Amino acid sequence: MAKRYFIDLTNHIRIRVAIELKKNKIVDLVVQLEIFLEEWVPVVRYNYAHGIPHRDLMYAHGKKAKEYLKETNLAKILNFAIGDLKKNWVSYLKRCGYEEKF
Repeated sequence: MAKRYFIDLTNHIRIRVAIELKKNKIVDLVVQLEIFLEEWVPVVRYNYAHGIPHRDLMYAHGKKAKEYLKETNLAKILNFAIGDLKKNWVSYLKRCGYEEKF
């Protein structure tokens, strides 16, 4: 079963959440900070691609950086990621080169 929803931070900034559940347990997730330019553009993404929890930073100039997470409990990662992006979205946008876009 899949759950998908958005958390709007402003009219042009949101968090996209996608969770895959199996027997009420999270088996996959994506939590992504996005900014609307001419379309929705990802800035920071927490996910579990290839069975490895990590955070991707996607810079305005095209560079990407991957940071692996020590935590493996997907429910904890989900809660951490949402809280982190809600609290630090301005810092992430500045860090990734989008400070003049919001």
